[in-house]
Amino acid sequence: MLTGLALAPLAFAQGMVPHSGELGGTFGWSNLRGVDDNTHIAFGGTAGYNATARAQVFGEYLYSPEGSFYGLHGKSQWLGGGVRYHFYSRHRISPFVVAAGGYYTESVGEGGYSYAEHGGYVGGGGGISVLFGHIVVRPEVRYERAMLTGIAGGGENLLVVTASVLYQFDDRK
Repeated sequence: MLTGLALAPLAFAQGMVPHSGELGGTFGWSNLRGVDDNTHIAFGGTAGYNATARAQVFGEYLYSPEGSFYGLHGKSQWLGGGVRYHFYSRHRISPFVVAAGGYYTESVGEGGYSYAEHGGYVGGGGGISVLFGHIVVRPEVRYERAMLTGIAGGGENLLVVTASVLYQFDDRK
């Protein structure tokens, strides 16, 4: 009974705070659909601004060491941002939809040989934000299209699954 009373405030905690910022790290996986069809780790950072209790703009950077492609070592990098829309404004747990885009690069190399492709990416998906006071845990799934020049023949399809742990800066006590 006492444990239930102690945990009750978490169940009714305030949701995303308008005019607040977030900063955190991201870890997950990406899958290059139709290229090597392998899953690669991805990690990086993210920062966001909660314009309202439901709408957030964010920036992100992800890095993915992709191991070996035909004897060459590869890596991918994302630098972009987007918008998240949360369905609930006053709940500790809130599902959301996301639209993102930005700069994408993929490179391979070994010894004296290296090759890089550059372009943009656009994507969409969804996830859920879980708030524990000022800490936000955010698992997210996105389908993205990387539009590249060169060997990839116009682009690649990516499935990106991540989880971010963030600190929400606001004036709550």
